[in-house]
Amino acid sequence: MVDLVQKVLLTGATGFVGKAILAELDSFEVKTILPVRLTSRIPSNISRNTQVARTDSLFSQQGIEKELLEGVDIVIHSAWEMRRDPQNVRSNLRSLNGSVKLAEEAAEAGVKKFVGIGSAAEYGNQVGPFAASCPAQPNTAYSGAKHATRILQEEVFRNTKTQFSWARIFNLFGPNEDSRRLHPHIRSRLAEGKKVLLGPRETTLDYLEVSNTARQIVQIAFSDLVGPLNVCSGEGQTVEEIALQLAAEFGRPDLLEFDSFERSHSQPIEIVGIPSLPQ
Repeated sequence: MVDLVQKVLLTGATGFVGKAILAELDSFEVKTILPVRLTSRIPSNISRNTQVARTDSLFSQQGIEKELLEGVDIVIHSAWEMRRDPQNVRSNLRSLNGSVKLAEEAAEAGVKKFVGIGSAAEYGNQVGPFAASCPAQPNTAYSGAKHATRILQEEVFRNTKTQFSWARIFNLFGPNEDSRRLHPHIRSRLAEGKKVLLGPRETTLDYLEVSNTARQIVQIAFSDLVGPLNVCSGEGQTVEEIALQLAAEFGRPDLLEFDSFERSHSQPIEIVGIPSLPQ
């Protein structure tokens, strides 16, 4: 499919994952359309092949302007309304509804491929490792909204010419990530010489650097792979292993305090995937 792609529409380009996807797309000779909210900063890493289109909101009732989808071969939809509380019901519902509307507009425009971005959280409180074929068991507002988005988008594209892929992202780390995430949180506390309070040390997570995550998402977009797909490393690390590796950089393992709080009822003890793409 890659040789036939001339234009890609990428949503969420100002976000953590979206910025990395945009950087990856720059290595291809394709035109990239970026719908960006009026209140958002334009990404700094745009190239001459990138067109920025200001919009009120991807998740408004109006959706994006239909002319933005004219001639688009691939849509990579990484936008999702994330507030301080990722379990906020209203923001998740807005994201769900807006995502389905975008899928409907893409199908109507005859887009060749639509890639939705899912989450390992859709697997719920099951114990991995998870193949992409494992049933979803969402147990939070966020994971439920993501799962519902996939089901509804699949229905939108059923009996159309648009291929649909659902890329489930596992844990990420890398530049520009939210300071509340595990890696930057541990680093900032250690840099300040402060205690790092951590949950159960045996919790096992599947981490992948965000640029590698973006590379896999773009590979999916430019391929004929369809359906649910895992974007992950396939290797699990415990919270204890991750924290000790980071603490070694500062020479302060004494600042780590494991088992300081209980695991959330919605958090599995192990969240490791079986990659859908070769590593």
